[in-house]
Amino acid sequence: MHEINRLSITFFARRCKKDPENKIIYARITCNKTRSDFSLNRVLSGNLWDNHRLRGKGYSSYVLSLNKYLELIDWETIVIGLPTKLVQKF
Repeated sequence: MHEINRLSITFFARRCKKDPENKIIYARITCNKTRSDFSLNRVLSGNLWDNHRLRGKGYSSYVLSLNKYLELIDWETIVIGLPTKLVQKF
């Protein structure tokens, strides 16, 4: 069985081709130095993305729900990356 040495996830935003003022949110999963990017199908106004926190900024209902969604994806990735013995304890 192949063992995972390192698993990480980061979020980033890219400009929309159709509307340069908006950004599409992407996730990048890296596993053993192999990375894969995919769209989360979420669009955000360009000035509402925080590159330092890698989350939306502000307190609008859409930004708050987006940040909760990103946290959910982050936690699911952590749980998937844990050894099965630890997951069974939770």
